[in-house]
Amino acid sequence: MENKFIDNEFISFLKNYNLYNKEIVDSFFGDSFRYNYENDRDIIFSECIYIINNEDILVKIRACIPYINDYKTMLINIHEYVHYYMLYKKIGKKVIIGRNCELLPVAYEKLFIMEKNIQELYDYDDFLTKNILCNNDPNYLYALENRDRIVNYLKKRKSNK
Repeated sequence: MENKFIDNEFISFLKNYNLYNKEIVDSFFGDSFRYNYENDRDIIFSECIYIINNEDILVKIRACIPYINDYKTMLINIHEYVHYYMLYKKIGKKVIIGRNCELLPVAYEKLFIMEKNIQELYDYDDFLTKNILCNNDPNYLYALENRDRIVNYLKKRKSNK
């Protein structure tokens, strides 16, 4: 089932927003830790792990992502792919991970939710937002504060293609 989602929906979404790069997609799926997403508590396992040396040079990135078997797991993969995409091009270069690190992943999540227009995804977004507010993570709070502005910008950019 994952191949259908990856081939048709996931890749199509990336292409629609100019995020598709075959090399990066192959690396994202080929060099990731994968797991079966069984319930919403499993979200804690999803992340992009990056290794930075003493000179702040990005040495390696690896995603920990669920297998894609529905729109919720696709949403998680989109979020982590955006992180991976942004970092992949910086391997071997000096990087500083700042408070804006969640801006684009959260915005692309919202775009996907809006495009699919499925109540389950809106409910999941509410669940994630409540967790962010409870955990008080400054990177996510910053992303939520600016999400609508970024989403509007990305929608305009897409329509100008």
